[in-house]
Amino acid sequence: MKNVMISTAMGAMVLATMLFMVGCSDDSSAKKKGSLDTIIDTIAADVAEGMVDAAFANTLAEEKEHYGPKLADGRYDFDDILLVDSTLYAVYDGGVVIYDMASKEPVTIDTDEEFNAIGVHDGSVFVGGEALYAIEDTLLIRLDVEFDGIITSLYSYGYRLMIGTDCGLFSMSESGEELLMDEVVVTDMACDGDGLWVGTDGQGLFRWDGDGFHKRFLLRDTTIFDIVNSVTYSHQHLYLGTDVGLFIYDGGCWLQLTVADGLPSDIVETIDASSWMILVGTTNGVISYYNNEFLPVVALEEKRVNAFQRFGRNIIAATDHEGVIMKSGKTVATLITPNDDVDNDTESKPEDDVFSFSAE
Repeated sequence: MKNVMISTAMGAMVLATMLFMVGCSDDSSAKKKGSLDTIIDTIAADVAEGMVDAAFANTLAEEKEHYGPKLADGRYDFDDILLVDSTLYAVYDGGVVIYDMASKEPVTIDTDEEFNAIGVHDGSVFVGGEALYAIEDTLLIRLDVEFDGIITSLYSYGYRLMIGTDCGLFSMSESGEELLMDEVVVTDMACDGDGLWVGTDGQGLFRWDGDGFHKRFLLRDTTIFDIVNSVTYSHQHLYLGTDVGLFIYDGGCWLQLTVADGLPSDIVETIDASSWMILVGTTNGVISYYNNEFLPVVALEEKRVNAFQRFGRNIIAATDHEGVIMKSGKTVATLITPNDDVDNDTESKPEDDVFSFSAE
């Protein structure tokens, strides 16, 4: 592997930079009272050579999941979506669907490979599963990129395409590929302007400043960010979806919101913060958060959503059981059927032409 920057295999955790904030208090015995609970005790730890907890490393193989399982009834699990201008891309466990919002016609690229992530970088659309692919028109071109594991997240960060897998965090740029973190299961990433936040499944929350990784957690509960399902940054706030609620960080204080505050479920799977009205997808449906208050999202209250995209005033959502849907006002329409019966306009292209190309 070229230019290995950081190896975080088994080793001892070294605590470093302590963040001091005005008004910090001990909330270890705090109880929920149905109102917002402000948590401001936080600590950062440098992650240097060999700094992932051995307990996580020993159980990493057991924690890895094969993302994007096909449903027993033959319908597909749509894991991620991306809207570029008026073209919608959706990835599932059998390929990619390209949906033209103007013509309302879907085109599928069947691969029998499970895709879990999609992203845009330097003007190109990429999808990831067992390999990394670029989409050109309706062709899926396999790239000759070195990384380990199954791709779980893709994110454009400056001149790099960040590639999160169930084995670590890698990057791709004109200078080649780099291993940034080893032995972590990356779930999601977000840039806050100065650094990159990285959520993992079992290893915690990290922030990369370009030189090193810092693990972030709360003094009152050092394991509270062990499992991060979703990370997004907008309007100078960081939003985390975890198995123990929604967390909002304003740069100085952490705010935790749970069922006691109005969440449908403490398990938050996806977040869209591109608007002031924050969309929160949980295992028990979608809710919005605005002006310190949870509000219902009509027609999505009982939907389990894996990813959001906004299209004007409409909300596009990728789901497990209902395909890719769009909420417009109080109505919901299905854009991409959950069954594999959409038109396939790539039939005329031999399979080898679609998948065997390598990027120069």
